[in-house]
Amino acid sequence: MLIYVTNRKLTNVPDTVPVRNRIGEIGVALNTKKNIAGDAIYFGLSNNNYSSIEFFPRGMEAALFNKVDPSEYSKPWVVLLHGYHQDVKETIAKARFLIEKQAVNVVLFSWPSRPKPVGSFDISVFDDYIKDFVKSVLFGFGRPSLQAIFVKEIKNLLKDLITNYEPARKNAELSTTDFHNALSVIKKFLIKQEKVKLSLFVHSMGNYLLQNTIKDKGYLPVLFSNILLHQADVNATTHAGWVPRLLGSASKKVYISVNVFDYVLAASNILHRYKLGNKNVERLGQSVRVKPDGIYQGYIHSLVEYLNFTDGFGIENKHEIFTCDGVSVDEPWAAGSNDIDDTIFQLIGRIIRSESSDGLPAKIGRHANGKGFSRMDTSVKIYKPRWIVEDENLCEEHESICFLDSLDDFEDPFQPAPVYDPELDD
Repeated sequence: MLIYVTNRKLTNVPDTVPVRNRIGEIGVALNTKKNIAGDAIYFGLSNNNYSSIEFFPRGMEAALFNKVDPSEYSKPWVVLLHGYHQDVKETIAKARFLIEKQAVNVVLFSWPSRPKPVGSFDISVFDDYIKDFVKSVLFGFGRPSLQAIFVKEIKNLLKDLITNYEPARKNAELSTTDFHNALSVIKKFLIKQEKVKLSLFVHSMGNYLLQNTIKDKGYLPVLFSNILLHQADVNATTHAGWVPRLLGSASKKVYISVNVFDYVLAASNILHRYKLGNKNVERLGQSVRVKPDGIYQGYIHSLVEYLNFTDGFGIENKHEIFTCDGVSVDEPWAAGSNDIDDTIFQLIGRIIRSESSDGLPAKIGRHANGKGFSRMDTSVKIYKPRWIVEDENLCEEHESICFLDSLDDFEDPFQPAPVYDPELDD
């Protein structure tokens, strides 16, 4: 089941009675006309094939929730706050994936995150920035075989970013009251249902909207079971100032996912450097580093669970990890281009379904069954898939893919790098 909440402009506005909008009638621009509640949102209920949404007048949300079959309230629910570059069809497709693959009901907050047609732009001005970024992030840190794909994907995205990134962030800043009020409606009509389990899933630039909501309002009106900040497109250096404030809004845990090779966040990083002339703009969903002065950049000590998916099977340069199917690492030949390690797929499902256990190791070490995730040997809670992919150039001749044990391969970012001693050279 999909409940669709939006502050996009609607072709058919539900002033006094519910009205239906086809997907193509939901706009790309921000709705700036305030309704009786002082916000610009409308709640809607999707039809069975997700081709249209029946929207209800503001203040009549009770009628919408009365149409929900009571049996649906016994299922897990997730509030999905999407990210940048999303049109209406894309957001619904992602919600549908979670509904059908992860067995949850979704309340989707859909905001205009791609407000303009993509303009022409000479991305050659970014060439030096791309080279510097690849050198700083990939060389000596990751798989060389990813570099060509990494650079190509970044260049493809930059034209859209230079057109839409700042307008989208502005829309996120203007959506904080709408999102906060939407959560208040959810608390009033959904949370009151007996035994409802509700999580919050925030993707990419949606985390910028969330960050600004916390800044503007100070709190979230809903107590979620879990909160997952997925591939967050916000500055890693400042997340210590707002992420801890989410702990009071999660009865279980707050998670942050990381993929160092995420090409969307890499492009965002490059754009921030180009626009701001500031190199201290590493994105939270890409950051695993600690600043030399001891101020935590990529991690906050002991407060949240960090899910470092980097080099997990099938992860590669992916940004939308949550819309990937799972496949066993024991059968790598069976994996398609959008398949990832099944243990990652299953973990995301357990988190958003608010299950009693996420299945992560409670202590430093490997998962008890020898697969799953391992908890890294460091002072913060960092989890990686047990088996991570080694560069294919290092594989044996008979192997199409080879794996390393993540716990053995882990380098503690909180420990100083060893000092070079020339006397140890042969």
